[in-house]
Amino acid sequence: MKPKHAAKFPFTQCLLASCVTLSLTCTMHAQVGPGNFTNLNVTGNGTILAQGDANSPILPSLSAGNRMLWYPRKGAFRAGGGPDSLWTDAAMGNYSTSFGISNNASNYASTAFGVGNTANGWASTAFGAENAAFSHVSIAFGEFNIASSYASTAFGSFNTASGEISTAFGTNNTASSYASTAFGTNNTASGYYSTAMGFSTIASSYAETVIGSRNQSIPGNPTAWNPNDSLFQIGNGNTTPSNALTVFKNGNMTLQGNLTLGGSITSAGQSV
Repeated sequence: MKPKHAAKFPFTQCLLASCVTLSLTCTMHAQVGPGNFTNLNVTGNGTILAQGDANSPILPSLSAGNRMLWYPRKGAFRAGGGPDSLWTDAAMGNYSTSFGISNNASNYASTAFGVGNTANGWASTAFGAENAAFSHVSIAFGEFNIASSYASTAFGSFNTASGEISTAFGTNNTASSYASTAFGTNNTASGYYSTAMGFSTIASSYAETVIGSRNQSIPGNPTAWNPNDSLFQIGNGNTTPSNALTVFKNGNMTLQGNLTLGGSITSAGQSV
């Protein structure tokens, strides 16, 4: 039933396109009119359309609170709640999206979903709780993760990916150098192209890979190839760091413990 004093007009002329708040009722023909309803009620199969452009009015001052906002001037969308500082033109990046409570998506095409997330890098994404994606195309998912460099990715909880194109997955991992990767718990990858996987492992030299638990890290050059540096380690430490195996970039290898062979060893063409 139509409201008695409803002057019909296209939804494209409603406030959401001009940043003014109205009480609206939607009919089956996808039109709206001012009425006595607090909520916007949608019936039928009509399409809801809100249009605008860069010449639309600047967002007026808004207080803290809960609301849904389409901001045509920047092509931005918000739904949820937060302090007044997040409901300003400056806090909304062009084509940005934010859903939830106290999320900040302040750069171009940035996205923040959940609670207390910050996505202020270009096309950055932060999902979950208290995550931060600070740089171009950086991604932080989970809780308390930080992705602070170009194309860095942090998934899980309390991870930090601060090197360009770095990745930290799991819990409390740090990938701090270019294209470094840390997977598991309490791992650190600090050399270029390094990988640390397992529990409390450290990969500190260029292109080094460490797996296992609590390896004894050997200092090396983090940014360039050095034949005397470690290339691959298997850590077997429990409370004290130690290595089961270390392979160096020059081909030398150090093995801790006994070696059991099921066959023969060939050296310089000769079987031993």
